[in-house]
Amino acid sequence: MERRSVRQLALAAIPVMVLAQCAPQCAPPGTLTPIYTTVLANPEPVQWTANADGRYIGIGDPTRRVDVDTLATIGTPINGILSGDAQSVVGFRTPTELVRFDVASGVVEPLPAMPFGWTFNDIDGTSSDGRTVVAESDSASATGIFVHDAGAAEWRQIGVTGSGGPCDFNSCFAAVMSDGGTTVAFDVADENPPQQVWAVTASGATLVSATAAGEPGNADSVALDVTPDGRYVLFLSNATDLQGGEGSPDGRLYIRDLQAGTTTMLPLLVDNQARASLSADAQRVAYAAPATLPSSGGAVLTDVAAVFDRTTGKVTKLLPTGTAADVVWLGPIQISDNGLRVLWNRGDPNLGQLVLERVDFIGG
Repeated sequence: MERRSVRQLALAAIPVMVLAQCAPQCAPPGTLTPIYTTVLANPEPVQWTANADGRYIGIGDPTRRVDVDTLATIGTPINGILSGDAQSVVGFRTPTELVRFDVASGVVEPLPAMPFGWTFNDIDGTSSDGRTVVAESDSASATGIFVHDAGAAEWRQIGVTGSGGPCDFNSCFAAVMSDGGTTVAFDVADENPPQQVWAVTASGATLVSATAAGEPGNADSVALDVTPDGRYVLFLSNATDLQGGEGSPDGRLYIRDLQAGTTTMLPLLVDNQARASLSADAQRVAYAAPATLPSSGGAVLTDVAAVFDRTTGKVTKLLPTGTAADVVWLGPIQISDNGLRVLWNRGDPNLGQLVLERVDFIGG
């Protein structure tokens, strides 16, 4: 399964344009009605991350914080990611200097260097307040996951115990962190595939992509998201023997309840290129995946996007909408903690036609 960054996108600012509207009374009980709004558009490749409620995004290099509703912008001197509370950006001021930037005060706080023998590779995430940071670093022989806690003098490597930890003799990468900073889920790969998903909490390391017997799955898995409380991990897997369902070699989405020790396979037809995000209560999943759809000119390969409500079992299709501006390519997708806003970028990257859109739900 291909390893992908969830932050590589392309866009920039134009005035807000409403594409579709509907009053609250349009939505029957239990029905989500989407309102589509174009936020940003430009072919320039940049990064974006959204905060917890989807009100703000951190975008560009150097990063600027943009209010999705008003387009008000605050610039920063670093290239990084926006915290969940939208009050700080953590990233690189130089290729080797990692800092935390306070958006309100403009104060730049340097973070410690990596331990000897390790070099920064990527910033994978932060806690909601930006005070706990998870980063990916490389050594001469492996990739590891490191966490820096507020006020700590140095980084700590996770998943390494010296006695069978998931990162003892393997490369660990592509981490996602809960808003509270209490749970970090990540991918683990060694010389003998398949790739697995693990999670580290205060109580230790847990194999997420596990069979009912607690063994590793028989095909690759990828961590996608963690709920703010650190209880639920959303992941994608090609395995066919995981707890919670038969699975498919084409890929399926799963949710692991770390507290209950159970795994649920979602009843969604996706493939191993799927992107997905989880609401705070783990009841709504926004997802995107390639699909071949009929058109007037014959079948066309495009991306589809939808929100699945685990409580009602309903799927609300978001894309394609059936308009001339329908999606050809869809980048990473993110749902707000309350499950009522979805952000994505879409278009045709080969033609430089890319936009960042938000979708707000009424009736939900």
